[in-house]
Parts: sequence; C-alpha cells; structure tokens
Amino acid sequence: VVVDGATLTIEPGAIIRFNANTSLYIGYQASQAGATLMANGTAEKMITFTSSAATKSAGDWHYIWFDEGASEISSMQYCTVEYGGGYSDRYGAIHVQQSAVSISHSTVNLSESHGISLAEDGYFEAFTNNLVEQNALSSISIEANYAHTIGEGNTLTSEKGISVKGGILEMAEVTWLKQSTAYVIESNLNVGSSSGTSLSLAPGVEIKMGLGVAIYFGRNNNFGTLTAVGTAENRIKITSSAQEGAKSAGDWDYLYFDPGAGTSSVLAYCDIEYGGGYSASYGMIHLNGSGISVTNSAISHSETVGISLKEDAMFTECADNAFEDNTSAPVKIYGNYAHTIGTGNSFNTGPGILVSGDNIEQSEVTWLKHEIPYILEGDMELGSSSGSKLTIEPGATVNFASGTWFRVGAATGAFGVLVADGTPENKITFSSAAPSGFESAGDWD
Repeated sequence: VVVDGATLTIEPGAIIRFNANTSLYIGYQASQAGATLMANGTAEKMITFTSSAATKSAGDWHYIWFDEGASEISSMQYCTVEYGGGYSDRYGAIHVQQSAVSISHSTVNLSESHGISLAEDGYFEAFTNNLVEQNALSSISIEANYAHTIGEGNTLTSEKGISVKGGILEMAEVTWLKQSTAYVIESNLNVGSSSGTSLSLAPGVEIKMGLGVAIYFGRNNNFGTLTAVGTAENRIKITSSAQEGAKSAGDWDYLYFDPGAGTSSVLAYCDIEYGGGYSASYGMIHLNGSGISVTNSAISHSETVGISLKEDAMFTECADNAFEDNTSAPVKIYGNYAHTIGTGNSFNTGPGILVSGDNIEQSEVTWLKHEIPYILEGDMELGSSSGSKLTIEPGATVNFASGTWFRVGAATGAFGVLVADGTPENKITFSSAAPSGFESAGDWD
C-alpha cells in the first residue's frame, strides 16, 4: 500500500496484518509530497502492525517505510510493530529516509533486521518512551548526524546496540543522550563543519567503537569539539564493540583532535579503553595542534600510548586520572608542554612519561613530580629571546634516552634558566632511560 499525497489515519485499537513480502509506504517518492501517517493509539487501545501468518516469525513482512514524499508530521503513538524487517538486513521494521517521523510509547520487536532504520538524512521529530527489543540486529540504525534525535525514556535492548553509521557529523550543537544500550560506531566519523560543530555526550553514555574505527574532531579545515562530562555515579564509557571477554588492546584506533578542535574539548569522569590500534605513533587519544582537558578519567588498555600529543598540542587540564595497562606509555608529549600534566594522576603503566625533543620557550613553567619518570626521547633546548624558566619539582626523575642532552640557554639569542632544587627527602634525579640493571656510564650526554 502506497500513501500518495494523502493522510492515512488509523484509529486506536486497529489491527493491521501484513501478508508475506508486503509493506506500507508513506510518500515513496518526491511527487507524493505531503503523504502522512497518523497512527495514534492510546494506552488502552494500542494500534498493532503484525504478521498475517498463523504461525508468526520475524521477517514475515517487510516494513513501514517513510520516504522523501512523507510529511514530517507523521506520527506513531501507542503502536506495536512486530514480525517485520523481512526485506534485507539494511532495513528495519520501520524505515525512515529523507524524511522524519514522531514515535512515542510504542513497541518495536521481533524484526528479522533492525528494529528501526534511518538513512539518507532520515531522523526522528520525536522518539520517547519506546520499547525496542528482541530484534535480530540493532535496536536503531541511524546516521551520526541524527543520533541526537533519539530522545529520553526509551528501553532499547540489543547486543548490537544503536548502530551509528560513520561519515560526517556537522550539526552545530548536539547531545547524545544516555540510553539503555550503547551507541556502536560502525565506521570512521568526522565531527566538524566550517561554522563549528559541538558534540556532547550526556552522563552515563556508552560508546562502542568498531574494529579499526576512529573519531576525528576538527579535521580538514573544519571545526569540531567533544564535551564528554560524566559524573562519579554516571561515568561515560568509550570502549571496543567486541563482546565482553573478547576485547583486546588496539581493537579500535583513536579519538583524534586536529587543529580545528581548538582547546575547548573536555573529558571528565570517562573510561576510555582498548583503542590505540592505528600505529605505534598514535595513542588511543591523539592531539595534533589542539588542547584538551582530561580529569577524573581512566585511560587503559591502549595498544600504544594512552594519550599522545604532537607539537603545539597540550592539556588545558590533566588531573586525577588513572593510566593503566597501556602498552607503550601513559602519555607522550613534547617538552614545551610537559608542564601541562597536572596533579593527582596515577600511572600504573609503561616505563615513564615520554617527552619528545623540543625547544622549551615558555616564560615560566614547572615539571611536577609524578610516580614515574620523565623520559627524554630527544634533545631538549631551554631558552627564548624573552627568557624561559623551567622549574623541576622536588622528587622528580628525568631519564635520558641514549645520546640525548638538555641544554640551557645554548642557542644564539636564547636565554634560559633551569631550577632543579630538591630536598634531602625528595632529591631530583637525572639518569639513564635504559632498563633497570642495564644502565652504563655515558648512556646520555
């Protein structure tokens, strides 16, 4: 049945049974503009869309399809949609593309595919207080650009979660709300636009990353930021989409913050794990010419570094985090911004904080004492034309890779001061980065 430029109203309590391989289309093409479905039942009189088979099975019929001719005022309230999804694994029992629909207080279950699928800029005008369960694939399959249209009060039960297609998220300001299942990122996602995009994750949100998947912020001359602020009771989790017990370090690639991400992104009360699979040069969180605040978060099980920062990348705040079981090191950062690693962090991982060779040109900064040493991987120069001062906190340890140096005020026209004043109880140590027991005189310069 195709609704062509008309309004089909279904009364409360009605039952619609579909024969095998049949569908209900609302505005199947642009010429059918204005096609509308009003299927608004009540709590006492639900509308039911089901199979006509004597013995019902998932996939008995195809779908209710809202296409480009469908009106955005189409509504389904207090409906039950069951035993559909039989066309292919691309389309759910309800499918929305190039249009929108409001769905509330409804049940979608026993689909042979997704419960609900949305594609080609399909979105929800509203989606609240629904039950989506016992569907073969995801509860909802949706484009990243419209995942924020999934509203509150829903019970979504699926091991496949909410399937979020990659591509570009370019809405100005959106929030992904906490749902009863995870958002599963299926392919690489770029968050950003020429006018700026802000993605926020509500407390309690869980994101599962597919194999080899990355999320980029502010890439390709676009501007995009991430605000993932959980609470102590409702932490945000970003993890692998592999089943529990089968997750491995490096399952997914990274969260990548390019120059267009600026310095406004925030991670607080987040658990980020099992990434770092791209290459040894990139951590599970990677910053390139940008800055980020990371507090009260757990960074663990990266196949490489927990967080890696390239030149001119920094922490706007880095405090009270737990770095655990990251293969290479907890943090890799350039010398000019090593002072942005703050207090209260625990580093149960790796040999030390890797510090890339650099020119330290800050006017006055301090390297704090941490549980593990700073490991200088390249030559360090301290000084600038206006003067630079580096203080090393009592109790800190600075280890040097083979053949490296730390020079103060050596470059022509550069002025630098190093203050390394320990105490009898908290001496400062400058030593070799060779493994314990393998140190030799002359390891560093």
